[in-house]
Amino acid sequence: MRITDFSKLLDLYSLLNLPLHVGLVFPSSTEADPSVRVEVAQWPAPPDEMSQASWAAKWIALAVAKPFVRSVTWLQASDAAPHLYPSGGLFRADQSPKPLVPWLKSFRREVLT
Repeated sequence: MRITDFSKLLDLYSLLNLPLHVGLVFPSSTEADPSVRVEVAQWPAPPDEMSQASWAAKWIALAVAKPFVRSVTWLQASDAAPHLYPSGGLFRADQSPKPLVPWLKSFRREVLT
């Protein structure tokens, strides 16, 4: 899905005249995962930590800009805990932060407060 399609989809949901809560996740690796694997063909390029941060920054900023969106939640905090999405956490299995974390901190400080 392109970001313009995501924007249109959000706008269509707004027609329901209900608050919308958005959940997002994006893989940061194509490495094998015990629960599920990343289908590399679904992505323009193989996912990595920088593409996760870049994708998330665009999509989170877009969702937050919509007045009917009440919350945006990242669906997976850590790659260490059991999870539904492979390598989709904000923190690696060793609990070190991925590049998305500093961006989220900055975005929250500069835009949301």
